Amino acid sequence: MHGGSVTRMRGRWGIWALLMLGAIVLASGPDIAAQTLGGLRGQVTDERGWPLAGASVAVASSAHGISGRGAVTDDAGSFRISSLPPASDY
Repeated sequence: MHGGSVTRMRGRWGIWALLMLGAIVLASGPDIAAQTLGGLRGQVTDERGWPLAGASVAVASSAHGISGRGAVTDDAGSFRISSLPPASDY
């Protein structure tokens, strides 16, 4: 008889733990969904202001653990790097 009440008690704790976990996930859902990503875009030019096609542009942020992300400029010297977390230290 004693073993049955222990099993019921463990079962109740398991259900309670799952309910609490679910509440935490639901409560943090809007915060997770509110995270946004940004990007960088620009133009690479030479000292005369002429666009440089085929130039490599790299982005790094030690605070965000980002390195090696980059792009190659097009014929107009333009580049775009997307899906970057917001930061001021790129």
